[in-house]
Amino acid sequence: MRKMLIASAIGCLCGTSHAALDWTASKLVTVAGYDGAPFAATGLVDRGWFDSLITASGPGTLTVTFLGKEATYQDTLTFNGALTMFNTAAVGSTLTVPITGSGTIPLSFVFKDQVSGNTVANGIVPSTYASYAVLGVGVSTTHPSTCGFTDMCEVSSAKVGGKSKAFDIVLGFNDGYKGDHDYDEMVVGLNFAPVPEPETAALLLAGLGAVGLIARRRRQRVS
Repeated sequence: MRKMLIASAIGCLCGTSHAALDWTASKLVTVAGYDGAPFAATGLVDRGWFDSLITASGPGTLTVTFLGKEATYQDTLTFNGALTMFNTAAVGSTLTVPITGSGTIPLSFVFKDQVSGNTVANGIVPSTYASYAVLGVGVSTTHPSTCGFTDMCEVSSAKVGGKSKAFDIVLGFNDGYKGDHDYDEMVVGLNFAPVPEPETAALLLAGLGAVGLIARRRRQRVS
């Protein structure tokens, strides 16, 4: 009985808390020369989705994992105007970003080439050469083009610290240097953990409370 109640409580949590990352794209872009540390982490990438809008379907916590760079320029990725990750970070470094709001929430982030000063924000088609692309997606996304071609599926995981790690979305930044179009100047993986909805938390607490009550009665009978 106790196991059934626990399973029921967890089932309520999983069934109700459905927030995830999603994305829409303007067009497909060919990636040429994707190499260096990003290639070692994610494998071959030869195309991606250009200047996509990345959203979360509810509040939660976003974990950003640095997957490497192939660049001489210093580039950054800043969330919510305050939390910044540099492309000089160690591969596997993470940044934790709170996502607040309700409904469909566009992520607030900006890639920046610190040398040229070029920037590109989430969902904004840039006026400069600098841009970013969705290089891979995981099962959490709902875009109809998910796994539409091989690379989009293969790069949804990366080797981090010698172990494979799955990501909801993988992003690659192409900085202001016009000698290439490779989207490997700064590559990051995004994972989103939703906040349980109020009714879900209440059901979970009720289930756990019932488990505690049953255990207490059993102890009383034994004594």
